[in-house]
Amino acid sequence: MSLPWLVLQQIKSVMGFRQFHLRGLDKVNLEWNIVTLAYNFKRLHKLTGGSLMPLSV
Repeated sequence: MSLPWLVLQQIKSVMGFRQFHLRGLDKVNLEWNIVTLAYNFKRLHKLTGGSLMPLSV
């Protein structure tokens, strides 16, 4: 199974995203961007161990 399908499977099964709730291509694109942003934040949280990295100034 290729990587994009694994990501879509995880979004569907783990995050529970099954259908779009908005109508119109622009709104669907916005909703998909929010879903993928949430997926990326969840993955980043897992990869960093849940700790916040200090910002260097």
